[in-house]
Amino acid sequence: SMGYATGFDEPVSTSQIRDILLHSCPYCEEFSSGIFICSDNSKQLQFAGLVTGLVRESKLWLKLFAILPRFRRNGIGARAASLILLYCREIWGITGAFLSIAEGNNAGLCFWTSQGFSATGTFRKALFNEEIKQNVLIMNKKCP
Repeated sequence: SMGYATGFDEPVSTSQIRDILLHSCPYCEEFSSGIFICSDNSKQLQFAGLVTGLVRESKLWLKLFAILPRFRRNGIGARAASLILLYCREIWGITGAFLSIAEGNNAGLCFWTSQGFSATGTFRKALFNEEIKQNVLIMNKKCP
């Protein structure tokens, strides 16, 4: 299963991924990409995760950032996040990045804080078709 950056580790169906990738925004730059790794011993690429986002008015919004469980906690997420920010700065000239994350996702909060993001706001939202609303934090990072 591949969980979302909100910290839920529930399965994501192929149709849900397709819907995420096919969504378009006529007034912004959108992107989606697989995150792949190549081990030192092999030339074969392995799928390690997925990222989607959009750029609007020089700001990057990370919509989805997911690393498969077997690839977590070994630097792949940090490297991928760093490369995504660098790419978006070079291609679209972003000056900042934003994301949302469930307040109770301690591992995700630690990860994004270690990447230089800080909480700037909060709102309540029902996540993943659940009826109970949760606190969701908005985190941002300046990208000079």
